[in-house]
Amino acid sequence: MRWALFSDVHANLPALEAVWKDLQRHSPDMIFCLGDLVNQHVWNNEVVAFIRQHQIISIKGNHDQGIGEGKRDFPFSFSSPDVKQWGKEAIAYTLSQIEATHQQYLLELPLQLRFHFTAHAHPLECLLTHGSATSIQEYLFEFLPEQQLRAAVEASHADVLVVGHTHRPYHRVFAFPSGMRHLINVGSVGRPKDGDWRPVYAIIDWHTAENPSTKDYLSVSFYRVEYDLEKSVKAIQHSPLSLYFASCLMQGQ
Repeated sequence: MRWALFSDVHANLPALEAVWKDLQRHSPDMIFCLGDLVNQHVWNNEVVAFIRQHQIISIKGNHDQGIGEGKRDFPFSFSSPDVKQWGKEAIAYTLSQIEATHQQYLLELPLQLRFHFTAHAHPLECLLTHGSATSIQEYLFEFLPEQQLRAAVEASHADVLVVGHTHRPYHRVFAFPSGMRHLINVGSVGRPKDGDWRPVYAIIDWHTAENPSTKDYLSVSFYRVEYDLEKSVKAIQHSPLSLYFASCLMQGQ
């Protein structure tokens, strides 16, 4: 069984379209979005419509939550007072743009999805969430102390915890008395923050059948995709949004 997973589109339609086209070559059995469909770009309605039209199974990100609830200020990462102001302006712009049916869709998205498998004759659980098992706002960065990441995996009560939110992809494996447990961050489609401007998505292959040559019950691969970055940047330049968001796209920050 094969899953394709992506996160943090942030209204960047050209990036989403490029990822969607590329992931089809893997013929996934399931496709998931781990939240933050909207905000900080111009194609809010178009991205939500795309997700709905293609019946992509999605969960709620912190930006989806804020916009869905009609909040004009909600917490996310700010590096300076200027960035905070530009962020609040982006929220106001998104709220002025989003259609009522799409806003209701965001409001009704689930916070988490949990799945149960049997692999290598053992029961497994997988949790999909945006931030962490305990908070939609928590950032599980790869560089955090190992004890903190292990605690996050333990709090998920799952063998596999899959998240987004940090905009930085990684895959960590931890040994527990019960066996190996995985923490996977699928990165960002709309605004990568790891220094690479290209959108990223993840493919998880579940080795649910008995296979002595398979050492683990899953394997993870990350794929980068080029897209029309110039179109995306120009759209911001011709909008009320701060040029800060365009510079972030170009720098992968």
